Amino acid sequence: MLRRNLQLVLVGTLVLLLAASLVFSLSRLNSLEEVATRDIKISMWVASQPLVELLKLRNAVAGFQAGIGGENATYTAEEVQERFEALWSRIPLLTEGRQGQILREIADVEAASQSVFAVLEQIKPDIQSIDQADALRLGLIQARLSFLEPMLNELHLNAYLQSNAQHDLRSSELQGIRTHIVLTLLGTILSAAVLVVLLVRQWRRATTLLEDAQRTAEELHLSQRAVEATSNGILITDHRQDDHPIVYCNPAFERMTGYTRDQVLGRNPRFLQGADNEQDELGKMRAAMGAGGDYRGVLKNYRKDGTLFWNQLRMSPVFDDSGHLTHYVGIQTDITESYNLTQQLSYQATHDSLTGLVNRAEFERYLQRALRRAHTDGSEHALCYLDLDQFKIINDSSGHIAGDELLRQLAEVLKVKVRKSDLLARLGGDEFAVLVGHCTLEDAERVAEGLRKAISEYRFQWDGKSFAVGVSVGLVPITQLTVSMTEVLKAADAACYAAKDGGRNRIHIYREGDAELSKRYGEMRWVSRINEALETERYALRYQPIVPVIDQNDSGWHYELLLSMRDHDGAMVSPGAFLPAAERYGLSVKIDRWVVANALLWLSTHPAELAQTGLCSINLSGPSISDKNFLGFVIDQLEAKGVPAEKICFEITETAAITNLSSASRLISTLRGLGCSFALDDFGSGVSSFAYLKNLAVDSIKIDGVFVKDICSDPVSRALVKAINDMGHAMGKRTIAEAVESQEVFEELRRIGVDYAQGYGITAPRPLSTLEASSETRTLKAKRA
Repeated sequence: MLRRNLQLVLVGTLVLLLAASLVFSLSRLNSLEEVATRDIKISMWVASQPLVELLKLRNAVAGFQAGIGGENATYTAEEVQERFEALWSRIPLLTEGRQGQILREIADVEAASQSVFAVLEQIKPDIQSIDQADALRLGLIQARLSFLEPMLNELHLNAYLQSNAQHDLRSSELQGIRTHIVLTLLGTILSAAVLVVLLVRQWRRATTLLEDAQRTAEELHLSQRAVEATSNGILITDHRQDDHPIVYCNPAFERMTGYTRDQVLGRNPRFLQGADNEQDELGKMRAAMGAGGDYRGVLKNYRKDGTLFWNQLRMSPVFDDSGHLTHYVGIQTDITESYNLTQQLSYQATHDSLTGLVNRAEFERYLQRALRRAHTDGSEHALCYLDLDQFKIINDSSGHIAGDELLRQLAEVLKVKVRKSDLLARLGGDEFAVLVGHCTLEDAERVAEGLRKAISEYRFQWDGKSFAVGVSVGLVPITQLTVSMTEVLKAADAACYAAKDGGRNRIHIYREGDAELSKRYGEMRWVSRINEALETERYALRYQPIVPVIDQNDSGWHYELLLSMRDHDGAMVSPGAFLPAAERYGLSVKIDRWVVANALLWLSTHPAELAQTGLCSINLSGPSISDKNFLGFVIDQLEAKGVPAEKICFEITETAAITNLSSASRLISTLRGLGCSFALDDFGSGVSSFAYLKNLAVDSIKIDGVFVKDICSDPVSRALVKAINDMGHAMGKRTIAEAVESQEVFEELRRIGVDYAQGYGITAPRPLSTLEASSETRTLKAKRA
């Protein structure tokens, strides 16, 4: 009995052990099947989401770009931003939580995620402001998004390969468990019928799990179809064979290269390089692949029809379970359009659009490098600064189209004359520069003389006319002693202006202690003082009477307004000290605006003096005449101050009028139409005075004081003054003699028949505040008597 009981106990124990073993095995099978299925599904979903969201974002940007936010757009800016946020949120899933467990087993997934985030960080500001983007900015966004697609494709592909491996591993393990269950089931059937029922039920459960595994395999097949459908070209090479032949390529690769799958399989990818097999990137790629590492770069490849395309390529290694390199997966993207756009933008940023020469910014970068070389190895270089002579006359007389064509043609002339090692640039306007590298000052002077001669001998043909131009050249040596690029440019500018002042169409070489350049530097120092005086209202107006010589019945006050500056110490600075610097460095327009505004303000607030005024003469500089906004400013000031235009006479020098002929004619015509009058100042100082006078509708001629002051002692000067006076009267213009310094000169002018006189011999300039109706009338009459 005891023995039977022991047998029952043993049998029962065996049954219990077998049952426990069955329960354990089934539990493990259930757990592994569920985990395997869930992990594979989640991993594949996680791996596919960034790529899916990227494609949605690119479609959204393209849809927005189609109408740039207008009626033709298929996506709004908000929808584009929502797609961007969706893509942003999917990237962390690649490396976080249990869902990224399979992905974390892929090499470089962390680095890839960081690279994707880096690109998204660059794009994020553009996406946030996409409603303000133009076509060029949208194109750049698409170009950057296209850089992400190969990364995400590679992650997706690697996830697919890794999931296959995981699936095979799980299937092997599950098969072992299934065998164990079968053996356990046989033992349990022999031990107890009840266990058979339990085993059948669990077997059905296992069948369900296997069906789930089959569905997982179908999903893996779907991922494979996604790889086939991607727009990136994908190829796989067999690294185990000597020539590393291609064993797989997707349809996108065929479309991109023009080769069919049959033409590609079994060949090394080098056939895509054509004859261009000396690229630097090829060496980098071979070195990386020889070491079993990743390669990323851009290669020049050729399609089957021979056309070039720029291939952004990533090659990634694939290892077997033993860690041996077996294959390389290549993902390539055709970036030809974005590459060409980048090259075009780069060219536009460094070259002048009119002449195709290097622009100022790029030239200064090369100049800085030359300066560093001079400091490092003692090499000698030189800077030639070229400013065209008479360009403004051609530009104003024949129009801007002619001026642009002249600049283009002269650029071609200069290209022929510079050495291959030299750098030619257009700095702006009619200014060019040449960086003459690795040469002595004497050699640089020969180069500069060749440039000067070529331009002076060139004849520009336009509209049936032939024009001659010259060029003033400032030449500056660059040596170890040269301090900085700023100093080089300042010296070149000063030397160029010295060449102009020396007669134009010549070369001036910068040398230490040069008196002419010292004068230019002195003018440069005036710039800050002129601006400061404008800001602190330290300018003052003075007047000098213009009195009748013959007609003593002219009772109106005629006077010229003169400008002076009050220095820091209170001393008055004459205009001759600062006006040349103001005109040379672009400040004369500001000064002229100040004079016009303050002169009209003074007249409008002194009605008694305004009533007595016949003509108040205001000087205008050449830059103001050519400034497109100055005419409107004068008209606005006349209207705002309420001063009658008939009271105002504008004086322009003969040189300024000739240099800005078309602008001067337009200014004179418009303001004379309002009632203003004009006087041609310093007449006779130019070489073409009489030829241009008939083209300028001026009311008065002011005879240059150089001739007036000597009329009593120099017959030639008297004859010139008389000729100018007679010609002016013949053309119906008043004549005014300048620099009348004695009663003797005044009487001689009366005999010649000049209408008006002005000078220190009549009255010296006085503060405008002293022009009072009660006293000034007596003063002017006394002087005329």
